[in-house]
Amino acid sequence: MSLFDEVDNYLLEYDLSDLFDKYAYYHILGKKLSFEIDNNDEKLFDVLRRELSEWLVCNGLATNDIKFEVDNDNTPVYEFGICRYGQYNPSEKKITLFIKNIPNDVFEEIRASTILHELMHAYFDCGLSRKPNLELIEEPLAEAGMLDFLYHCNGRSFDIVLQRVAEKKKTPCIAHYGFGAYIHQQSKDEVGTLYELYYKILHKCRNTDIKNFIEGLNEYGEYKEIVREPSPDDKKYELLRSILKKVEKECK
Repeated sequence: MSLFDEVDNYLLEYDLSDLFDKYAYYHILGKKLSFEIDNNDEKLFDVLRRELSEWLVCNGLATNDIKFEVDNDNTPVYEFGICRYGQYNPSEKKITLFIKNIPNDVFEEIRASTILHELMHAYFDCGLSRKPNLELIEEPLAEAGMLDFLYHCNGRSFDIVLQRVAEKKKTPCIAHYGFGAYIHQQSKDEVGTLYELYYKILHKCRNTDIKNFIEGLNEYGEYKEIVREPSPDDKKYELLRSILKKVEKECK
């Protein structure tokens, strides 16, 4: 297959080195976005931030001051020696990309999906002075939002990212991230996604101690026990959905 089979003729205006820099993201972000991006982390962040904010219909994600940095020195890990690719610091409103931890064979896929995952945390945090620490709920929802967006981009290597998320279920310390793959697969059957409901709760329930309310629910106790286990994902999903619906009702 020719490199230019599915690319418009106007791409011929680029020189070859520029074209390959842009084409690197073609398979993960699709034709529309990939040719706005060159081999530059800040440009990638800016484009993904703009597009995700439009897709989520969240103007604050595009306009609020969210810092972005690339850490070329540190190589932080989770338990079991699993590398961390990025983080969002809510107190500083800053996303950090740990570039040395990203393997070369899937570099573009992980770099783009990591930035999107951390942007989902920034989306949840958008406009809040403080956000409850609900890792077991927020991490799979961030993965699901990232996957839904990449699926929307219609890139050919989407299945690679989906598989990498699903495989996180095999490692206990990050198994709750892997649950995000199942949440993504249910999104097409929901009127509204769970991550949109979570965003709504965080921003409408500011007078409710959400963390204490959730931790007092029987459903959360059960969810907490199984979310990192290889138990049926449909059970986890129904528990999570029930938890969020009860919080939403409490805040009305």
